[in-house]
Amino acid sequence: MKKIFSIFLIILLLCPAVLADGVVLTYDRDMWNLASENQQLAAINYKDGFENMLISISLNDDIHGEKAVWMFPVPVKPDDVVIDVLKGFPSWYGKDIDTIYKEAVSNSGLVMAGYSTFPVGSLVVLPFIFVREMFSASGRMESASAELNGVTVYETINKMGLTTELITAKSQSSLTQYLQNKGLDLPENSKAMLNYYVGKDYSFVVSYISNLTQFKDESQMNSYSYSRRSIPLGVFVKFPTDKIYFPLKPTSVYESQQIPIEIYVMGHVTPELYTKIKPLTEVTYYKQNYLTASPNLASFFNTQQNDYSSMRNVEYTKIKITAPSKYFADDLWIKDSAPVSVGFKNFFATYRVVFGIILFIIFSMLASLLAGLVSFRKEPVPKKHLMLHGLWNCLTAIGFIIATIFMKTKEIDPRVQAKLTEMELDVTPRDKRKILYAFLFYVFFIALVVASSLLLVYAL
Repeated sequence: MKKIFSIFLIILLLCPAVLADGVVLTYDRDMWNLASENQQLAAINYKDGFENMLISISLNDDIHGEKAVWMFPVPVKPDDVVIDVLKGFPSWYGKDIDTIYKEAVSNSGLVMAGYSTFPVGSLVVLPFIFVREMFSASGRMESASAELNGVTVYETINKMGLTTELITAKSQSSLTQYLQNKGLDLPENSKAMLNYYVGKDYSFVVSYISNLTQFKDESQMNSYSYSRRSIPLGVFVKFPTDKIYFPLKPTSVYESQQIPIEIYVMGHVTPELYTKIKPLTEVTYYKQNYLTASPNLASFFNTQQNDYSSMRNVEYTKIKITAPSKYFADDLWIKDSAPVSVGFKNFFATYRVVFGIILFIIFSMLASLLAGLVSFRKEPVPKKHLMLHGLWNCLTAIGFIIATIFMKTKEIDPRVQAKLTEMELDVTPRDKRKILYAFLFYVFFIALVVASSLLLVYAL
């Protein structure tokens, strides 16, 4: 598959810290130097072979200077690239799937225990579930082309103080000359990083802050900020790809600096982590009841501007990388599928009621069998009868105890039985062993519920 790259660099003249994906430089004393980055933040929505990537850029309130330019990587052919500048960032506040799964397993066990021992057990269990649920925390564009000195400009967008160009370069020297014409003379390590992509059918997206005042004003209108000083303004790119992609290698020019990178991917996915970054990467899977976002982000979500009705029970994956930048030897590729364990946890949590009913029936039958084998060992009751009798537990303790009272556990003398039959009477002999049987039934039932809950939680 042909990979096409776009790079974003934020280069601010005498500016404070800037948030972006890729490389950040500042101009000071007639030199371009690497500037420090606090964090990189991106959102990805992959569907039907197309990736929507939103790189969030946050600037401090006191930012100053006359010009700025940035780049960032995405895999697409120039003819297929869609670029835009968007305000806002999705509001992620879901619960992680591990927490949801553990709560589903725990609540299913508590409901089974409470229902089975109704009315006594439910007086304790059901209020406990209600209180815990109340206080549970939330997890957390047609373009014209023109060629100049080996660089082809495919599209230009002027929006919100930004001028964004989609380009390709035939050689590293032509790209360097293009950037120098824009007033940018890259450090040697940055040139080497860019040269890695030149000649490999990559394209570049280059954005310039052409109107800093307008850029700041547009940013301040955005209410979707992650902190009081951080105001996200994002660059949006849409492109076809067989696998989800995120540009990681450009950040390697920061060498030993550690720049936290947070990538939010809609859906549960599996990042292909290479050896150096795997131990320093945290992958967390979340589920969110409702996803709210600015109407400006409709293109990112593939929705109509005011139609977010489908954004319920949203699943997403958070990938946080805290490795030193020099470890980023390659870009990040991500499979559009969840790990087996995550898929099972999500499936169980989604259909916990069905799972609960099935487990309730199974445990009731097993508990009855075990209790009967112990209680009626001298005069055994058929195992099939014991297991079927356990189904009376579906009518709570009330139904089970009443059914146990009339349960036949002793054989009546044939002569007496014949006489009773003539009189059209049916008698159930008293059997004190039924008391032990009922007691042991609930001991075994609760034990099975607890054991299965622990197994389901700690085995995955």
